[in-house]
Amino acid sequence: MENSSALLLRFFACLVRHRIEILGIACTNPAGSPVYEMELSVRADADHVRRAVKQIGAFVGVVEIDYRMEEDDAPQVPSSRGGS
Repeated sequence: MENSSALLLRFFACLVRHRIEILGIACTNPAGSPVYEMELSVRADADHVRRAVKQIGAFVGVVEIDYRMEEDDAPQVPSSRGGS
């Protein structure tokens, strides 16, 4: 199985490949838990995000991806689900 560093690099390569600009990242790991939670703030158009979410969901170890789309000067829309 891939180590977490290699998986993280593949994840970021996927974002770059789909022209997704990373604005911020936060990662948490509750004590004793093997699960990491990552929150990313990104900028991209809707088509690039949809393709990236589909590809990211195929990565080993990714259980769920929540994403929220915002339009400039528009209210935030509810979260959508993607992933495996």
